[in-house]
Amino acid sequence: MKTSCVPVLVAAVAWVFGSVLVFLTPPFQVADEFWHFFRAYQVSMGQFVAQSQYNTQGGLLPVSLLKLSSRFGDLPFHPDRKTSRRIILDAGQIPLDPDRKTFCYFPVSANYSPLVYAPQAVAIAAGRWMGMRPLGLLYFGREAALIAWTVAGYFTLRLTPALGWAIAILMLMPMSLASAASVSADAITNAICLLFTVLVWRQSVGGGENAPGIDAGNKVVIFALSVGVTLCKFAYLPLILLVLLIPPDRLGGKGRWGRFVAGLIVVNLLVSFAWLWATAGTSLVLRPDRPEVNVSRQLAFLESHPTAFFPAVARGFVDDGPFLLHSFVGYLGWLDNPVLPVVAWLYWLALVFACWPVDGDPPAPARWRLVVVAVSICASALIFALFDYLGWTPVGSSRVIGVQGRYFIPLGAALFILIWGTMRRLPKAIPPLSGRCFGRLGFMAAAFCICGCFYTLFLVYRRYYVAG
Repeated sequence: MKTSCVPVLVAAVAWVFGSVLVFLTPPFQVADEFWHFFRAYQVSMGQFVAQSQYNTQGGLLPVSLLKLSSRFGDLPFHPDRKTSRRIILDAGQIPLDPDRKTFCYFPVSANYSPLVYAPQAVAIAAGRWMGMRPLGLLYFGREAALIAWTVAGYFTLRLTPALGWAIAILMLMPMSLASAASVSADAITNAICLLFTVLVWRQSVGGGENAPGIDAGNKVVIFALSVGVTLCKFAYLPLILLVLLIPPDRLGGKGRWGRFVAGLIVVNLLVSFAWLWATAGTSLVLRPDRPEVNVSRQLAFLESHPTAFFPAVARGFVDDGPFLLHSFVGYLGWLDNPVLPVVAWLYWLALVFACWPVDGDPPAPARWRLVVVAVSICASALIFALFDYLGWTPVGSSRVIGVQGRYFIPLGAALFILIWGTMRRLPKAIPPLSGRCFGRLGFMAAAFCICGCFYTLFLVYRRYYVAG
């Protein structure tokens, strides 16, 4: 299979199967989707910063949104409970009644920037203008997120200098596809982080003695995408370190390279801390339903026990290691609809094998470049652990609680570069595949992806519509 066909094929498969998932997945049956829907609706009204009330965060939204979410509130964490087309259509009759409002709390999604809800918010605003009911707005927002994610994925695959099938498998994994077909912030987060990583990698390997430098347009795109990464989640901020991989000659020499890199890092730090300052402080309660979880008290505990954090992180990652690997591939719904363990391991084997070097790939990267990639991944993981330790772990717990595999999907391209680069540096032990061999494996990878998409639809249908 020609590699030039891969972006079009993957985009088509992603949109078709994703669109089926948009309507097959019952309302709010993606993790935290009702909170994401509330936040997207808030952004659609031009309210980019959430409101604080009752010692938590949220906003004044139509009561009808709460009524809709309550119709499906008994499904999460109860695999024995099902829904039906009739129940969903009946919920679709709830009128919007936009003037009747109440304060809705959504403390977690309230801290997300408007950027990760931009497609959903535009669709919801258009839907309100057309007079849609709440359920229609939800589906409209889901489809908008899916289209934006699909378009970004297409360009990601077009730009990648290698690892096309690894990124394709990542995009079409059950977890990725289910997130993309929802109003969750994960869809846009995954899209921006993967696109930024691949663009920087392309620019870093496109140099050479006679190669042209990076033009102003590409510099602007790199800069803009880096800010997008920062605004997705603070934990992904270390990904901007990947700009260090770009050779100085691609940016006009060491002086211009230094100014570009320094400017990019400074701007992203300012943007990140400005958004953190504008959102929740440590006194706000992120989990009103769990009084044992409190950011301020956890910080106070760390001040008196400064050595407690890193052992808790290590214990959390060791204890949850199998779950992290499994949920990276697919723990659908509210983490109550997992893929079979054998399926998860097949995906991991396929992903690692898809990182195998191929004739015509870029040269093996220097060791320090692989170190930069590894540091960015580890730093993001550590920040996730810190945030979950503060906001999701009971005060004084001996292990971090709350880290999930789906958090690492935006780091997938960086992880693949690290695996590929390590293999590329071992040509005798891991010889590159020939183009003909890789072409045959491409058909197998395509078949694997399509079978995985059908399996994802089957999982969702069985979980929510099949009794017994």
